[in-house]
Amino acid sequence: KTALILTASIALSPTLIYWSRFVRHDFLVLSCWLAMLFAITHLKGGWRNFVFISFFSLQFTIKENSYITFGLLLAYLFYEATILKIVDKYQESYLSGSLLHIKRSGLIILFSLLSGVIIYCYFYSAGFQYLQGILDGLYRKSLVYWADQHSKSRIPGPFIYQFMILSWYQAPFILLLLYQTFNFYVAKSWSWKWPALLALTVAICLRIAPSTGLIEAFKWQFSMDHYLFLFLLLQGIVVTTWHILKREKVLAFFCYGFFSCFFTYSYVGEKVPWLALYPFVMGLIYFALYFDKNIFVHRRRQKYFTVALLAFCLWSLRISLITNYSRAGKASEYLAQVHTSKEYEEIAKKIVTELDAPHRGIKPTILNYRENNWPLSWYLYGRPEYVYLVKNHDPASFDYIFDQPY
Repeated sequence: KTALILTASIALSPTLIYWSRFVRHDFLVLSCWLAMLFAITHLKGGWRNFVFISFFSLQFTIKENSYITFGLLLAYLFYEATILKIVDKYQESYLSGSLLHIKRSGLIILFSLLSGVIIYCYFYSAGFQYLQGILDGLYRKSLVYWADQHSKSRIPGPFIYQFMILSWYQAPFILLLLYQTFNFYVAKSWSWKWPALLALTVAICLRIAPSTGLIEAFKWQFSMDHYLFLFLLLQGIVVTTWHILKREKVLAFFCYGFFSCFFTYSYVGEKVPWLALYPFVMGLIYFALYFDKNIFVHRRRQKYFTVALLAFCLWSLRISLITNYSRAGKASEYLAQVHTSKEYEEIAKKIVTELDAPHRGIKPTILNYRENNWPLSWYLYGRPEYVYLVKNHDPASFDYIFDQPY
């Protein structure tokens, strides 16, 4: 039943369908995540190392938020190890298990790492033709680029932006989060409830007497930002710790993965809708495991929950049809906020037509400035008449010039 629920949630998800249709980078990264998960849970021996490391390296070449993934993963390994060392030093942590595995499989892991390095170098050097791209992607330009994106926020938005995206397109998912929160605290002792009450008190105090320093540091732009900020931070720590202490290692890992992704991609400076995919996918897995353990074991709860899930599926199907077909790409859809306008697309297609069927055999020349590189190159990349490196070119010699804004 859990597998069927997960399958339905993925198959009917408005956002997953939308971004898979547009071959967005993040959907490919998530595919690599699932391949890595498959390697850990199903493969044995050397294949486990080879597949895991190869797909980790591949997702790094697809999108550089792999730095975030790696950082969050390391943080969990050390956090779990620290908690277990304090309260249950005889239970093996993922960190100690991983170190032991590396010690036993050193040669195989070395070979797998070599494979990962080759994959990384091949893609970042454009097939070994642009060798400086290897170091640029590793640290020289990538980290600087990410820091710059976060600081200037070309597409700004409040901390609750991803919550708003999920609330509209994945409303059942948010309802599951609220129910899981209620279900978690209702049966817990006050020793687990007081951190939540403390966080709520702090949030109310910040609302009454806002701190300018905190607002600037955490990029709070909306009156509800600090509520979600404290909720994700607290809930991630408290519930993850609970699962660790209960020896529910898999639940602890995916709980941490969900809340850490939700918090991190809410905090990053540039707000774009596809980043909501990360907490959504991690949350789907966590909720499926959590409800399988806490809800489906009770027959009465299971009956009501099954009816609710069927209603959620029908709602998701409706929103999926609206988002991906009847209103696909319309300005009324939040997912389309970073798309080019219809007029821009028509101009690009007109130029493509002129290049394919030139008047009197003369093809137009196109000069592309600055941020137009991103949308226009999708239509004209590889055409010799298309120039996007403006040095040593006289603008007066071009038939079309694309300048800001687009």
